Amino acid sequence: MSDEVIECVECGRTFIWSYGEQRFYKEHGLSPPKRCKACRSRRRQERGSGMRGFAGSSQGGSAGRSPRQKQSWWANPVCRFGLLAFALAIVLAAFLWWYDCPLDVVQSWLVAINLVTFLAYGYDKVIAGSERTRVPEKVLLLLTFAGGTIGALVGMPLFHHKTAKGRFRLKFWLVVAAQIALLVVYYALIKP
Repeated sequence: MSDEVIECVECGRTFIWSYGEQRFYKEHGLSPPKRCKACRSRRRQERGSGMRGFAGSSQGGSAGRSPRQKQSWWANPVCRFGLLAFALAIVLAAFLWWYDCPLDVVQSWLVAINLVTFLAYGYDKVIAGSERTRVPEKVLLLLTFAGGTIGALVGMPLFHHKTAKGRFRLKFWLVVAAQIALLVVYYALIKP
């Protein structure tokens, strides 16, 4: 093996893929890089900030926006996905409750929020790896906390999503433990 010259799929610049890097990639079962180091670094930063797809230009960063200029709340993925998910859950719960469904308000909410949570995990898995903005983990955990635990427990293994991410699983099980604690307090102290 010798050094290879690869053209970056994002910026079009060529970069050297050294023999040592090739060996490392092969040993770890990785496919050859498609992007130069600068583009890979930028993508990691965008992913970490949750702003992938809202960079402002194909070259990334916040081109055209001064550092002091405020971003609209809709550009924040937590606000956007959270609002859409909870609005969908409220509409679905209202539909189930009002249209001669044999469920009370709480049961309608639980059916709706579990369905929305399941769909959110599925949607996030489908768009993973694409250029579209992912559903933030905060929103997935908030949907779970709002009653969507069963939807999350079904969606995670079914879609193979967030099952290998240790920090997310820890937060997920903390949310489940908080729900159980709230149920114990409710049935032990509040409900006679």
